[in-house]
Amino acid sequence: MPPPSRRAALRVLTAQPPDACLRSYFMDYMASMQKLDKGGHGYGGMFCNSLLDAHWKPGMTEAEGLALMDLCIKELHTRFMISLPNWTIKVANKDGIKVLRSGPGS
Repeated sequence: MPPPSRRAALRVLTAQPPDACLRSYFMDYMASMQKLDKGGHGYGGMFCNSLLDAHWKPGMTEAEGLALMDLCIKELHTRFMISLPNWTIKVANKDGIKVLRSGPGS
């Protein structure tokens, strides 16, 4: 576990190289980087990554992705001890980034 002063440096990055395929990467505080197909971070990621591993598949439609995010949000509401009403679902594609849905407290 990184020291508390460096925890904030853990990031998920999304890049669009010239071939127009969006790619996501995880970069830690020591600048090691790993390509991701899917992922969650923070405490919520601990609960959602198992759902993502079980249900994510290449080529999912936007509706299938939203249904998977609904599963993750339901899991957080069930298992996480702190109420998290503020959440936002965004999609990043060749047309840019758009907000699909936000929680009631967002």
